[in-house]
Amino acid sequence: MRSAWVIGAGGLLGSAVTARLRALGVQLFNRRVRWHDDASADADLAAGLAAYAATEPDPVIIWCAGAGVPSSAPEVFSAELGVFRVFLRTLRSLAGAQLERLRFFFASSAGGVYAGTGSAPYDEASPTRPLGAYGRTKLAMEQELGRFAAQTGARVVCGRLSNLYGPGQNLSKSQGLISVLLMGFLTHRPVQVYVPLDTIRDYLFVDDAAALTLATLERVAQEEPGSCHTKVLCHGYGTTIGALVGLTRLVIGHKPLIMQGASPLASVQTRDLSMRSGVWPEVDARARTSLLDGINRTYTDLARRHFDGGLVPALRQ
Repeated sequence: MRSAWVIGAGGLLGSAVTARLRALGVQLFNRRVRWHDDASADADLAAGLAAYAATEPDPVIIWCAGAGVPSSAPEVFSAELGVFRVFLRTLRSLAGAQLERLRFFFASSAGGVYAGTGSAPYDEASPTRPLGAYGRTKLAMEQELGRFAAQTGARVVCGRLSNLYGPGQNLSKSQGLISVLLMGFLTHRPVQVYVPLDTIRDYLFVDDAAALTLATLERVAQEEPGSCHTKVLCHGYGTTIGALVGLTRLVIGHKPLIMQGASPLASVQTRDLSMRSGVWPEVDARARTSLLDGINRTYTDLARRHFDGGLVPALRQ
């Protein structure tokens, strides 16, 4: 690819994708988006699309944006879905040839869409059953994108990511157990965990997720126009929270201080969210960072940011 527009480039995945594209020599299109209200976001995305399309006959769009997390209020998800729908309508204004050459990656959530099915390990053929508004919104966005591809000829990938972690995690969003455990040690504060310690998750290092994202975009270029492919992006190994605590202890030299608690969010969490992928298995070798190495790299980043005074931790999971 010659160029790409990463929407949500400031987030955990978006920043890693941007860094990888820059290292590969891909020209990055940048456009500031005012996400604080729907009308401003719609206007900025429309202006950005017009500017990008004017210079790129083979557009590549990577949607990593998303303000909502599982604990967000319903209106946050309604706004997120609304902005996405408006952007897809705006995309339809591209010339027919551009639409057929368009490649679009959407960062979805494996845990969000599979949470209620109870048939781990999950793959692309697993039935979807979201337990909360977060998962329902991601699934609705996938469906909107599938209809868009079928009607315009664009090539689309819905990347269902497992639990993402790594340097750059935004701790103010109350997500990312690995970063929260590490910050608990750095700040000498206990971490409240509201799910059992035998809860299983697939932890995917953010740099691996970025590599997988770009690999799927290269792969979908070989598919027919109008195709929409779902791909689970995961490490492929389930890890209990108890084992995660043990690995964290190896990195920091101390057992993390955790407290079992209760939260309404526990109702939208399932015990086992282990993952695997059966689609385009040739790209999966890019998920190669071990969990121990990933935790260590995350800790190094958090310690640097913490002692620079730039972190405000949210120690509840």
